[in-house]
Amino acid sequence: MQGRTVAPSVNASVEGDTWEARLNTDLTFNNFNRSEYDSDDQDVTLVLNKRTEIHYFRLEANAVRDSTRTSEQDTSGIVTNSAIRRESEQVSPQWSYTIDDLNSVLFVASVSETEYKSNRFTNYDYDSLRMDWTRVIQENLRLTMRLNSSQYKPEERVFNYLNAFELGTRSESTSYGAQLGADYSLSENWSLNGFLGSTQTDQEYFLSDPGDACNNPILEQIGLRPSVCDTKDFSSSDLTADISIDWSGERMKANFKYSIQNQPSSQGYEIEYERYSAAWKYLINRRSTFDAQINYGVNQALDSSLSEIVARNNNRDFGGAKLSYNHSLTERWGLGASYQYQWQDRDGIPGDAESHTIQIAINYSPTDLVWSR
Repeated sequence: MQGRTVAPSVNASVEGDTWEARLNTDLTFNNFNRSEYDSDDQDVTLVLNKRTEIHYFRLEANAVRDSTRTSEQDTSGIVTNSAIRRESEQVSPQWSYTIDDLNSVLFVASVSETEYKSNRFTNYDYDSLRMDWTRVIQENLRLTMRLNSSQYKPEERVFNYLNAFELGTRSESTSYGAQLGADYSLSENWSLNGFLGSTQTDQEYFLSDPGDACNNPILEQIGLRPSVCDTKDFSSSDLTADISIDWSGERMKANFKYSIQNQPSSQGYEIEYERYSAAWKYLINRRSTFDAQINYGVNQALDSSLSEIVARNNNRDFGGAKLSYNHSLTERWGLGASYQYQWQDRDGIPGDAESHTIQIAINYSPTDLVWSR
């Protein structure tokens, strides 16, 4: 498949002595030789900041209108025969308070909604709360105690097999967690930051079966009964980690990350998302840079009882690598080239899938327009 992408961005900001407002708009126009994958995407973010001597307030609102061609790469990994529209909105207020020179607290809330224009995917709401208490231990070390909670509420999924039966199933999950974090500068070149802890998740299932479809023998024959009619509420306690190691030299930078956490999915259930990644950046000269990235991940349903039928095909291993080169022709114009390899292997589907992408880019950064009074 061949195509072209045009991606202009328009950013604006207004600042006062103790406040700031920013509006970032990213537009992406994708056209391919297979028109069913064409899409016009928008990503708009509004940020309001207010700072006093001991308080900091922030309100962020984000609206994204893209397609599953890109949005599902890190979650379900589902590849469809066309670009299916996905729309999401999120509002996130936060407040931080500086207690003294050594201690501060941070409160963050988030309310989000995601909708797909296809019944192959499940719409959902996802809300979260977080509280951080940070203490400065010494100049190069800060420790943070984090408490968080979240609620995942997908819409009902309706199963209809040749009009022989129809039933709906829905799940809701609530999670609570605690993590201990550290931000530590080991030396001038090395730094370590991350969180480690545990998350408790309680999941409830709701079944709508007005026609007594669960007793229909067809449901047993096609294998849906165990994962639809026989699901039971469950609880689990899972490891949560998000660790990053950074190294910075005169002309090189490197980053190593490991994370494992629960997150919502477009398939109507929460998944456990585990990922390893490494990145390396090399400054060839003042105009040219070379970047290399590699990653590997594992996704699986948090409720293992779903894996027999419903989630089995979506449990997967995946990975990839990317090489890119960028060169600044002038202060405003630049060229870029990249190669990306992606791979995934689903548990319930024989064989694996892979893709290769080569991209050539022309970049232009216009002159900033500044007004002051």
